[in-house]
Amino acid sequence: MEMYSIVKGFVHPKIGEKDTSKEFVDIGETRAQCIVVENLLSEILKQNAPKNIDFIYKNFMYERVLNTNKNNEHVKKINQIFSLYKESFTGYKSSGFKFYLIKKDIESNKVLDVIKYWKSFRDSKQV
Repeated sequence: MEMYSIVKGFVHPKIGEKDTSKEFVDIGETRAQCIVVENLLSEILKQNAPKNIDFIYKNFMYERVLNTNKNNEHVKKINQIFSLYKESFTGYKSSGFKFYLIKKDIESNKVLDVIKYWKSFRDSKQV
């Protein structure tokens, strides 16, 4: 079986090797479960987005009418990912941390694919 996860690091986990990431959140077993997280992180990194990422997060959840029930497993994972991302977000100040969407094997914990990544800062506006 496969698991999709968000991992935090300076470099992506190596494909074919065991994932040793200490800061990660398992999202789910299907790629479809990752879409909301991908959209949220992309929304935060838009150049014209508000500086307050808590506002972006609340607005994102409200606009998509996502169930904010504390017992909903998907909402719990989105909250965990947002908390992990928020502690590293630096606004426009450069940082080496990135967040990677990876696919790994559940039994062996080996990384099968690195699908996408997000920086922990917004790119400065181009003139």
